[in-house]
Amino acid sequence: RVYQRPPTAAAATVYIRDCAVLRQSMFFYVTDRSETMILTLDIGNTNMKTALFDGMEMQEYWRLSTNRNRTSDEYGMVLMNLFSHHKLSPDVVTGIMISSVVPQINFTIEHMCRSYFGMEPMKIEPGVKTGINIRYENPRELGSDRIANAVAAYELYGGPCITIDFGTATSFGAISAKGEF
Repeated sequence: RVYQRPPTAAAATVYIRDCAVLRQSMFFYVTDRSETMILTLDIGNTNMKTALFDGMEMQEYWRLSTNRNRTSDEYGMVLMNLFSHHKLSPDVVTGIMISSVVPQINFTIEHMCRSYFGMEPMKIEPGVKTGINIRYENPRELGSDRIANAVAAYELYGGPCITIDFGTATSFGAISAKGEF
């Protein structure tokens, strides 16, 4: 298959990964209706990629540096300023999805979500129903970014397929025809 290159690889990664996981999760079902506004936070070792989706359409995309010393209020104010700059109210957010490979920052981000958006975020982690059967000996050792990659690849292309993630660390994944990772 030949696929057209997306406008930006980072934006496409956030869109593909988080929307596919949201569609498969038992807590959210993303439709094309505009009343579903999902804020996604893809927290990596170097950057935090954030996007706001109206149904399946990405409305905004922001990239922040991951800073373990930042407080929940600092992250909250950065996001509030980005929302304000784009003439958006945080009240439009109906759900929040987090994928994080930086456990030290998770409490801070979860606290920010509760304080600034008034809701509990959903986290991509082993145990969340995604439609992918994780066949690792210890699924808890698998990063949420790799789970999201597997779900997105299988959702978009079916199996068997492979994923390659060029983040701070390059990782590879393989998904079987049966959706086993």
